[in-house]
Amino acid sequence: MPVWVRVVPFFFSAFLFLSAFFSVFSPLPLLVARFESGRRWMALAFITNGILVYFAGGAGSLISYSVFILALVLVLSEALLRFRSLEKASFAAFLGICAAGMTVLIGYAVYKQTGSWAEFHQQISALIDRSIDVMVANMGGSSAKFLGGMSVEEFKDKFQLELPAALSISSLVLIVLNLVLLLRMNPRKIAQELGINFNNLRYWRAPEFLIWPTILMGVFLLIDLGRVSDVAQSVFKFLMAIYALQGLSILSFFFDLWQVRGFFRTIGFVVAVVLMMPLLLSLGFFDLWFDFRSKFRHS
Repeated sequence: MPVWVRVVPFFFSAFLFLSAFFSVFSPLPLLVARFESGRRWMALAFITNGILVYFAGGAGSLISYSVFILALVLVLSEALLRFRSLEKASFAAFLGICAAGMTVLIGYAVYKQTGSWAEFHQQISALIDRSIDVMVANMGGSSAKFLGGMSVEEFKDKFQLELPAALSISSLVLIVLNLVLLLRMNPRKIAQELGINFNNLRYWRAPEFLIWPTILMGVFLLIDLGRVSDVAQSVFKFLMAIYALQGLSILSFFFDLWQVRGFFRTIGFVVAVVLMMPLLLSLGFFDLWFDFRSKFRHS
């Protein structure tokens, strides 16, 4: 094994995380270290990357890195070996991120000596509000464009409402993207060892039972039930993100059918995600009834 393969994971994950734009790829070096070199090397890489993140970004960055990167890598790598299923491993990794986040919140509540849920919610809201105030102050004159014509208070309310869905979808994207890249890199032929055929991803479908909670959450969006509708909105967006992944799987099937490769394939995915998201969601959501891949394959 080349020396750089062993050395890179000890700092590259922290570099990607701190770069902000490429932070979505920061779990990948640690996952490669796990399957190329084993648990001990991965544990050492955890420590060195954590130290770099702490000294470069502070305690807040280290907490975020621990919740979204370290927890993901630890649970996903072990779940892959245990379950040998992409869906089960991804779900376990998502639960791992949620558990790590809850642990941080409980630790914060204990530190602040919070006595009730209302008091805890008030402290979290105040923490988010202070963070937004600092962000707006640092942006200066460009803050008006960022806020989209809303006042700072309106933006705070909307941000807190959208935050659960945004964090859940970000976690899902983080898991799926790094899992796909790991299988493409295939360190030590891990895909063959686990019996996973990467080409089968173009036929992936969301579990059929998800269609019913998605429809139910959509109904709640049409009825103003206060907090219930707010929760339903977050759940609905997360479920639709899963159907967006199914839409990408269908699109991958079409690209293979039309022999779209390399650079043009990448551009096609980017255009679909950035400019054609409603079409992507429709492909994934209605595939249960229309089975687009089967119809195109027969035609």
